[in-house]
Amino acid sequence: MYKKYIVFMVLFFLPLAAQNKYIYASRDHFAGNELKILSWNIYMLPSIITQTNNSDRAKAIGEYLSKGEFDIILFQEAFTAESRRVIFSLVQDTYPYEYGPANSGGISLRLNSGLWILSKMPLRKIDEIEFMQYRGFDAFARKGAILMEGILNNLRFQILNTHLNAGDCDELRASQYRQIRNDLLDKYRTEDVVQIVCGDFNVDKNDGHNFKRLINDLAVRDYYAGGQCSYDGESNDLISPKYKKRLLIDYIFLRNNNSDNIHVVSNVHRLKRKWSEHHYDLSDHYPVSATVTLQAESKPVFAESVAGMLN
Repeated sequence: MYKKYIVFMVLFFLPLAAQNKYIYASRDHFAGNELKILSWNIYMLPSIITQTNNSDRAKAIGEYLSKGEFDIILFQEAFTAESRRVIFSLVQDTYPYEYGPANSGGISLRLNSGLWILSKMPLRKIDEIEFMQYRGFDAFARKGAILMEGILNNLRFQILNTHLNAGDCDELRASQYRQIRNDLLDKYRTEDVVQIVCGDFNVDKNDGHNFKRLINDLAVRDYYAGGQCSYDGESNDLISPKYKKRLLIDYIFLRNNNSDNIHVVSNVHRLKRKWSEHHYDLSDHYPVSATVTLQAESKPVFAESVAGMLN
C-alpha cells in the first residue's frame, strides 16, 4: 500500500514539477536566502556616439563581473551586439542565463531597449513593454521595461529592469513609470511576492518633488542613503568636463513587501579600472547594488516541496 501511495504521488505531481524545472538550479546552488543584485547603465551605444573603444571597455567590464560577486546583473544601454558578446564570453561560466535585450523583436529602424540581464539562476520572462511616450535621443531606441520571475530556495520573487527617458521631461518620465506600474507591476502583482524594481530612472534623489512622485507612483521603497551618486560629472572621465553635476539616478527599489521581513543593503560602486591610455571609468554611470535577504514570509513555491519528494 505504501509503495502504491508513493507511485501515485510521483505520477500526480510530476507534471507540476516539470513545469517548474527552473526551480532546481536555484535550490542546488544557493544555500541561503540572500540575493545579490547589480544594476548598471554601461553606456554601450554605437562607438560613433560614445567616442570610445567599446570592445576594450566591454572586456574590462566582463573581467570585473567574472568574479561572480552578484547573482543577477541588470544592464541598461547594452545596445550593441558586439559589446554584449564580449561581456558574455567572459562571464558565461558564472552567468549562464542571458535574457534580452527587451523590445528587440520585429523589424524596426530604432535600436532595441538596451535592457539586458545576466543571471546565475534561471529566470522566467513574465512580460515586457515599450514606452508609449518618448522624446529626444531616446526616440531612436525602443525603451521600456522587462519583468522577470525567479525562485530562490522556494521563495518566489519578481525583478524588473527599466531605463526612463533622459533630459528635461519630468511629465513624460512620470507617464513612463505610471505605464510600468499599470502594465507590469500591478498587472502581475502576486500577494507576498516581492517585486524588485531596478534601472536608470533619470530622476535625482535630491530632486525632492520628482523623486517623491517617482516613489509614490511606483509604490516602491527606497533604500539608498543620501550623499551617494551614480552619475558624477566631477570625477567620471567618460562625462564631458563641462558637466559638473553629481546625481543619484540609478536605483534598486523594493515593492509589495513587508519591510519588517526583508533586509536590504544598498550601495553605489565607484569602479576605477584602467582600460585605455586616458580612461579609468568603465561607463558614464557607476553601478548600484542591493543585497536582498528574502524571508520565509515571501510567497513559497509549492512545487519545490513536490520536487523534493521526487529526488
